[in-house]
Amino acid sequence: MHEDFVVVFPNGTPSDESRPENFRSNPQTWNSGQGTSLAAGDRSAEAKNVQDVNFITGLIEYVKTRAKIDPLRIYIAGHSNGAGMAYRFACERPDIVASIGVVAGHLKEGLTKLNNPVSLI
Repeated sequence: MHEDFVVVFPNGTPSDESRPENFRSNPQTWNSGQGTSLAAGDRSAEAKNVQDVNFITGLIEYVKTRAKIDPLRIYIAGHSNGAGMAYRFACERPDIVASIGVVAGHLKEGLTKLNNPVSLI
């Protein structure tokens, strides 16, 4: 049996957007809503108020125009700050995402009850 799938790897916002991304000297971050990133401090995506929930929503909508995807099988994964972003996206847009996979990240305190269930691994 043959199953097709689509994978998208978006980048977070680099601390200094005028320089190439670099894990150590110019880390990328997401606006996970959990406070400024330890790696980027006051130059993190959150400090810059980057609208990453809107970005990911738009990215998913764009991919839907380019590939046949099942809207009930959209998954988001993240590590560290990316895990926090996955949690935030699931909390704010449970209507879009079926499940999230997180590693080495945490869920922000005080999140409201979800309107739709979202699986977690």
